[in-house]
Amino acid sequence: MPTSTPTLESPPAPAPRRRMAEYRRPTRRPAQILFALAAFAVLAAAGTFALAFAMPAQATSGAGHDPAAADGGSSSAPGRAVDALLHTTPRAALHAMPEGFAASAGYRPAVADGMLVNPAGGCSSPVPLPAAFSGACQAHDLGYDLLRYADAEGAPLGPWARRGLDAQLAERLHDACDPRDAACVAAADTAATAVGVNSWRQDYGVPVQEDVGLYALGGVGAAGAVFAAGSGTLGAIRRSRRARPARGAPGDGRVRAAQRRAALRAPGVPA
Repeated sequence: MPTSTPTLESPPAPAPRRRMAEYRRPTRRPAQILFALAAFAVLAAAGTFALAFAMPAQATSGAGHDPAAADGGSSSAPGRAVDALLHTTPRAALHAMPEGFAASAGYRPAVADGMLVNPAGGCSSPVPLPAAFSGACQAHDLGYDLLRYADAEGAPLGPWARRGLDAQLAERLHDACDPRDAACVAAADTAATAVGVNSWRQDYGVPVQEDVGLYALGGVGAAGAVFAAGSGTLGAIRRSRRARPARGAPGDGRVRAAQRRAALRAPGVPA
């Protein structure tokens, strides 16, 4: 009597494997982050210039308007002090301070962080700026107080003095930043631009205190916004990466459904 060979059912086909690329988390390219920070900087700079042109410049005095001041006041005691701030050591600049400056300004300059500064000064901003900017702002305050002192003494300095002090501030703000910290660099760029535009508005003469102006509302405030926004953007990206689950990870509902469909299509398995 012939014997029949039992039919063996084929095992279920394995679920299709996904490529490893499908399990990778989406990442943001450094270029995308830098582009976002650059956009913040552009918007802040646009606001800076808009405020600068919208507000009328206040009248200032200065050697640039005095034909008799052929050397721009550089040979006067305040002029020599500003030159020392720009080109010598902090100790040498301290010794170059005019005798009556401390009494007129209400403070004595001090050496801090390798700079001669106004110890009571700081960055004029309604929003927080990087703490590393503090020394540069205090040194810039001292320079501006020297410009006001020279004017009060009847010998205002020429545009060279304010231009030099602004350029020194810009250099020090950037030196205070880690070059890899895009938010800090953007804040330094915007703050330096704000100060430069304000000086241009005042014809590089004696600094004038303004109740509501570019320095308070526009540039440096915008620089702080750029710094805060840039830092917040980077922090949000990091938090998002930590919190976001991997897309298409094994065990999710879509993978289980694919496995069930493959099993139903396997030979020998009733549908």
